[in-house]
Amino acid sequence: MKLDDKIRKSKNAIPEMKNDLRKQIYSASIEEPKKTKRFSFRFAYMGFMALLLLGLGIFIGFSVNTLKPASYSNDSQTFRTEAEFEDFLKQEPKSSGMGFDLDGLLPGATFAGNAEKGDTATTDANSIVETQPTDKSGTSEANVQVKGVDEADYLKYDADKLYYVHPNVMIKDQKQTVFEIWKLNEGFTAMVGHYVIATGYLNTALVANKTHVVVVNYNTGFYSWYRADKADVKLLDNIEILIFEKEKIKVSSEGVLEPNKRIIMPGYLTLSTDQKYLRLTDKALLINSTSYITDGNIPQLQYEFDSKTETITKDQISYYKDSYNRLFNIFMKVDLNEDYKINTYHWFGSSPTVYVSHTALYYTERTYNYGINTTAVYTSKTRITKLDFSGNEIVAKGNILVEGEVRNQWYMDEFEGRLRVVVANSNRSGWFDEERPTKHAVYVIQEKEFEKGLEIVGSLTEGIGLPGENIKSVRFNTDERSGLNVLNIVTYRTTDPLYKILFKDGIQPYIEAELKVPGYSFYLHPIVFEEKQILLGIGLGGNWQDKLSLYNNDDELTQIGTDFLIDYEVRKYLGDESIGAWNSTQSHLEYIDVYGFEEGHLFGMPIEIYQVKTSAEEVKYVHYKSYMMLCINPNCKTPISIWKVFEGDKVAQTDTYERLNNYRVIFANGYFYGVGRDVIGLN
Repeated sequence: MKLDDKIRKSKNAIPEMKNDLRKQIYSASIEEPKKTKRFSFRFAYMGFMALLLLGLGIFIGFSVNTLKPASYSNDSQTFRTEAEFEDFLKQEPKSSGMGFDLDGLLPGATFAGNAEKGDTATTDANSIVETQPTDKSGTSEANVQVKGVDEADYLKYDADKLYYVHPNVMIKDQKQTVFEIWKLNEGFTAMVGHYVIATGYLNTALVANKTHVVVVNYNTGFYSWYRADKADVKLLDNIEILIFEKEKIKVSSEGVLEPNKRIIMPGYLTLSTDQKYLRLTDKALLINSTSYITDGNIPQLQYEFDSKTETITKDQISYYKDSYNRLFNIFMKVDLNEDYKINTYHWFGSSPTVYVSHTALYYTERTYNYGINTTAVYTSKTRITKLDFSGNEIVAKGNILVEGEVRNQWYMDEFEGRLRVVVANSNRSGWFDEERPTKHAVYVIQEKEFEKGLEIVGSLTEGIGLPGENIKSVRFNTDERSGLNVLNIVTYRTTDPLYKILFKDGIQPYIEAELKVPGYSFYLHPIVFEEKQILLGIGLGGNWQDKLSLYNNDDELTQIGTDFLIDYEVRKYLGDESIGAWNSTQSHLEYIDVYGFEEGHLFGMPIEIYQVKTSAEEVKYVHYKSYMMLCINPNCKTPISIWKVFEGDKVAQTDTYERLNNYRVIFANGYFYGVGRDVIGLN
């Protein structure tokens, strides 16, 4: 039996439904969308006096916290003269804090804008993935870090519409990227309209809330070198922001979508598996762009709105003397409730790690120190800066320096106005030296009460990780309404110590429990089952196979059942030992939770299935990008089991070098839908 048939005829496999309601397909007749009319914007910058105060002392003289004494420069300043600005750009860069460490999340996976992920933003606060049950007529929610703060993906949806960045669409014999809106109707789909992305933008991402969906077209910094060999490709050193109002979707008679608003901002955008510089709350669009400074060249310091140009002046740019300064950063807030009013904040620094709550952005920048001789200990410090965007302007509240590295957004969480942050030991030589202590830490940081600045009010600096163990994953599990306040950390060298950390009086972290199991988890997913806190770990087993593990994270920290090995379980499910399967997830946004089924909690994730058949005449292979739905029930003998496997897209040999999205499945208004090369309903 062919693999195609094995998937279709397996005991729980889902057949695809014919899309009888599909109204529109792509053909050579589709035209490029007409240039949309630019709308007027009320552009607002930080006032000169506020920035002057910033230069005079907002960051000056912050006291060194007694819990973690350090000697460093903590003064932020702006440029007073043109000569001072030019000299700054020409100076030699300090030790680089650039580059993302993907160690804390999904190894080897990079999110490239036109890749998929799916969900919609919701309401409320904090970083637990809300697990209030929905019935079978419900809609799965976005698997975001902070509830109600949406993150960049290429797939968004609500109960009756799906928003999709569709790559490799053939238009006039040319493959192009297209933004599509689809109507979802009781298991059937129909296209509402489309928008062809301008040639020159390599990547496109979406964010959405209840009222808006925002399309962001961008290039990464790497494109600045790539374009040198692509003279026929126009380089766009800017970010195009297209805002669509869900209740006012404009569609031409040819089915072309027209944005309600359009913004152009300078710079590049970075979207990786563990770091997304694009967010959307229920009130504002938040975006952080970066530009490279090369050979003293001044980055683009202008915005374009309608026929006018807004210029960033030198005294509006902040910098630290002791930081890496080869990047120019812009943090932009677009207010969705006040005629798209815009505020910005600018600084020279390194490539930041960003965490966003409903009211504040925290960005961290690393600095490195090396000794003169090769035996010197490698050390690193991280500066954490808080920007409050809850008011009419973006206000810098202060900064603080901590020892170690904040490697991605999951290392940070805001709870009851305080930032909790995990810092990883920067001494990587510990991996080779089992005797060298590992110094990972947790800090609780808040604004000072009587002066400007940040201070440490709680810390845990001992006991996290054995000598040589590195941090593999971090997850804060909090809910202000119920008082839930738990932190889980996974470290690894040869085994997986899973730590459960609580906070006494909300500020003092301490280790409540520790569990050692083979392998490690690179992603931790909180689940509420029958009012109990369950933790799903996704990672690698002791034999380096893709695995899932279930843990009791409530009264005690214990593993529930045994590891679920993806390759073994999929082969058993499809009944063929020649089949291979693996976890192909590129981002936490690709996971979905579905509630209200009798079997238990349903959890979905993308996988790839592969089979090779060799005969005397030829070698054949079958390769699928599929989606696996798991049943999670800690009360069962087998707490993790396969519920269904959705067939997905068959990959041909000619597809090998194309950009192929993972196959995605969503659950909207009581029906499953598959999203890949096509958008279809699933029985």
